Amino acid sequence: MGFLKKIFIVCISLFLSAYIFSIQFELLTIDVWCELEPPVREQDTDYPLSKKQAAENILNEARFIISGMIYGFDFSYVPFDKSRNVQEQFQLTPISEIPRGDKNLKIIYTEHRNRKLFTKVQYELEEYQIKRRSAWLSNAIPSATGRGEGNLFKSYSEKITSYEQAIKNAIRNLLKTQLFNKPRQIIGQALIEEAPQIFISAGSYISKLRVKLKIQEVTPYSVF
Repeated sequence: MGFLKKIFIVCISLFLSAYIFSIQFELLTIDVWCELEPPVREQDTDYPLSKKQAAENILNEARFIISGMIYGFDFSYVPFDKSRNVQEQFQLTPISEIPRGDKNLKIIYTEHRNRKLFTKVQYELEEYQIKRRSAWLSNAIPSATGRGEGNLFKSYSEKITSYEQAIKNAIRNLLKTQLFNKPRQIIGQALIEEAPQIFISAGSYISKLRVKLKIQEVTPYSVF
């Protein structure tokens, strides 16, 4: 009887582990906040922000993050090179995006605190999205972390700027470990691996995130 009980407990544990793993892949939940009294009032917005405007800001930010967690981005990066008088260039293009009004994207929790609206946003993935994200999360695809900044005194969209800069710096951090000479250009794809962190410090939005990276082409200066 004791042996059968142990087998039963092991089976239940395996079932629960598989269930939790499945839920983690079927649902993406992220924390997103929005200032209700931003330091700069933007045109055509209420001040303080109405609940409707704050929710719109939050859902737009969530769409950027979650689209980046499912589909990822194409990128082209030209590093700064003082000796060659080359200015840094970085282009980040979403491969695909969650559409506005997607029924699978929901705000499931809200809290007002310190003149901010804090939320949990959840997205239920379709089967093809689960497969895509699962393939990206393979251990064969390298990860890197980066930190980015956006100007708090410009607009709310600077939060997105901070995420984009964090992705660029994650690419730089990965390449530092792989390339001895500075390249002319790097082309590839990036996927946000997990929900980013973002906070305010010294007049800036500061974000930290972890990305999966596929480097598709590295162009050295020797070919020019």
